[in-house]
Amino acid sequence: MNESTRSPANPVDRMVAAKRALRGERRRLLAEARAFETFLDAVDDVPVATSPTTGGGQFLVGSGADRSGAAAVRRAYEDTVMDVFHYAADYDDTYPDSIAAEFGPDVASALLAGPFTDLCKRAVRTAASDARDRRTRFLATLDDERHSLEVAERPIRQLSTGLESLAASSSSRDPFDDRDAVRSTLVTMERRCKSVAADRQEAIQEHALTGSWRVDTSHVQEYLYADLESTYPVLATVADILSRIERRYECDERPLARA
Repeated sequence: MNESTRSPANPVDRMVAAKRALRGERRRLLAEARAFETFLDAVDDVPVATSPTTGGGQFLVGSGADRSGAAAVRRAYEDTVMDVFHYAADYDDTYPDSIAAEFGPDVASALLAGPFTDLCKRAVRTAASDARDRRTRFLATLDDERHSLEVAERPIRQLSTGLESLAASSSSRDPFDDRDAVRSTLVTMERRCKSVAADRQEAIQEHALTGSWRVDTSHVQEYLYADLESTYPVLATVADILSRIERRYECDERPLARA
């Protein structure tokens, strides 16, 4: 979603919305990681099929093969991974589609077409472990993003409050009073805004996605905040505050121009 040019009623509203989106994604991700862990425990208890032939190390397939193990794996998958609270809303796919996306086409084909051999069991465990570990790593990325938001939020709130205080005080005094002090305050605010923006840009690059997750973007913010007003809420809020500072500069210049 492209950043909107409109300003929220409160400049920190974007921050509040971003933290809410982040909490929601973390809750979903944690549920998925735990579901894969439970699935792995269930797979351990599924017996493997035996056969005099193993196809030279390939997954054993065939219409007459014993598929009870594969059926047990499917039930376990549907009762864990596909049973998380948000599955229908976020994925809404079928068992074949889901295991192909999570485990890859080879493991999915083996589960769908053949018996649950020892080789297949080991492949499923490896793939499910990878799926769990991807989510665990992404949880760490979300924790970094949460910390970055918290670091940025404090100065943003202070800057917003400072501008409101300047606006309130200017309405009750002569426009020529304390002009130098006001301008000095605005300069300090502007510098702090640019510092917050620079720190945020660094955090965005430092925590860029590496292709190990399920999204078609290199920036976690574009994934997390796609449904918000801005996909880069901190930068958008800083830009809004800088615009307010610029307008305040202009307002202070008008009385001088008329003098």
